[in-house]
This record gives sequence, C-alpha cells and structure tokens, in this order.
Amino acid sequence: MISYDFHLSLAYWLGFVSRSIERALEERLAPHGVGLQEVKILACLAMCEELSQSELGAMIGIEPSTLVRALDRMEKCGWVRRHPSAHDRRRNLIRATEKAKPVWKTIVREGKKVENPAIAGIGKPELKQLQEAVRQMVRNLKGSTNLPGDEGCDRGKPEREL
Repeated sequence: MISYDFHLSLAYWLGFVSRSIERALEERLAPHGVGLQEVKILACLAMCEELSQSELGAMIGIEPSTLVRALDRMEKCGWVRRHPSAHDRRRNLIRATEKAKPVWKTIVREGKKVENPAIAGIGKPELKQLQEAVRQMVRNLKGSTNLPGDEGCDRGKPEREL
C-alpha cells in the first residue's frame, strides 16, 4: 500500500484550496455566463491592461489553441478586442473593452463572496504574510521576480478597473 502524510504537504493544501475556490467561483458565475477561463483572462487584462496572446497564455498557463477559442468567445461577446501590435504586425495584442466592465464587476463581486468566507477567522497580518509567502513560492517556481500584481503591469493599484 502507498502512503503519504498529506497533512504536512503545503503543496497539497494549496492545491486543495485553489480547486475549492475555483469550484465555488464557477458555481457563482455560471448563472452570469462567465467561466474560469474568462475570469483568468480578464484578471490578467485588469492587471496589465494589454497583453500579447503569448504573454496572456503564459500568465494563465493554457495552450495557445485553448486560449484562441476562449478569446474568440470573448470577442463575440464584445468583452475583448484583438489588434496587431504597432511595433510587430505578427503579434496580436488583447485588451478588455468597455463592454467587459459590468462583467468584471460581477466577477469581483462574486469573487469576494467566495473569498470572504474562505478567509474568515484569519487576521489581516496573517493574510498579508500568507500572500507574500505564496507570491514568493510562485517566484521560486517560475524563476522570475516579476509577477502579475508586482510593480509593473498594475502600477501598484490594488483593484484596477478594466
């Protein structure tokens, strides 16, 4: 028989929390016609305003063909616009549109309804420490010091409008 003490595995618990939050958010957003891929795409565009398709795919961690299908759907809804880069015509840039603003407000509202009960009973100092620790873990795994939400894309704004 195989065994492992999962109670000691931080990776296991982080993954479990992530999946639980994603499932709860998916349930809350389904009646609004919004899926997790759309959430992730709009979140990246809220942080960085405009990204190439390859940058967006790398941030979200999805295959290019899957990203293209998601962007096609979002473009049909009028939530994003693709246009060629002024500097490199081979490169498409993605930007959220005005029509995405009410969708983003719904995502943020429903996201808070999922997050608030999840973090209940955890103090602000502990939450800040947890956020920093998790961000450092991502930096360690990616081998990068520049993450979404760091200085750069979002220019330090805590909750950016689309």
